[in-house]
Amino acid sequence: RIENNDLLLETVNTNFIKIYTRLGIDFKLEDLLNKSFKYIVTDVLHLSDEILAHFTEKSAMCIARKKEIIYENSYIFPLGTIFLSNLLTPVIDQDGNCTHVLYIARNITERKLSEMQVLNAVIKTEEQEKSRFAKEIHDGLGPILSTAKLYIQTLKDEKSEKNRKETLKRVFSTLEEALISIKEISNNLSPHILQNFGLTKALQTFINKIVQNQGIRIELKSKQEERYNDIVETTFYRVIIELINNTLKHAEADLIKIKIEQKSDRLQFTYTDDGKGFEVEKVLNE
Repeated sequence: RIENNDLLLETVNTNFIKIYTRLGIDFKLEDLLNKSFKYIVTDVLHLSDEILAHFTEKSAMCIARKKEIIYENSYIFPLGTIFLSNLLTPVIDQDGNCTHVLYIARNITERKLSEMQVLNAVIKTEEQEKSRFAKEIHDGLGPILSTAKLYIQTLKDEKSEKNRKETLKRVFSTLEEALISIKEISNNLSPHILQNFGLTKALQTFINKIVQNQGIRIELKSKQEERYNDIVETTFYRVIIELINNTLKHAEADLIKIKIEQKSDRLQFTYTDDGKGFEVEKVLNE
């Protein structure tokens, strides 16, 4: 409740205490009731002045505007970090005055940690793609162009017309090989089949190449009925390609199954293989 321009805690859900107890903060219900939020934040929860100022600012906005305020924040405690989604709702009396503020905090720690894991995986994948791209240029295209340069240099001192023609043939052949290499690298970065014909066709083309060279069976079943925007299709393509590559590198699998389905306005896929797998908890904790 609001009293003398201060917020006093009038009532509290016992789950509030349980959450903070699990995080190493020990207090009782009587430590909170009818106490100001300033005291609770600084002396009971031992949070920083910055967090107190942030909460004070949000509650003042709620009272002044007489409107709900929604925000997210995180707190670091002895036994872990908690992420909260906060809702401040003003309680208005019949005279139009704000007498109370209802504060509801929802624990979104698990969701936030999952989002961070996904973000880390995306960053790692992007770095791997950059490294692979650099390696393809350095190990593939680089030597081809160096060879073409050497052939061209020999033309300066070559006096035999027959040898000059033979060297020129080698130059043209090498440059043709370089163009093919550039097309392959470009296609790996942004497959033209994906842009022109869609996700299913692009995946099937990639799978056909893999099956020919790797000796693994890959079953693709797609019920995608329409095209999605470039970001969605490219994301799906990159994720599925990365999953296939991971299976080939680590799983020792004989069969991969990929199922793409369109449900209402959503596109989803299921990916499975018969490889050896790994312990999820162990990997997440590494």
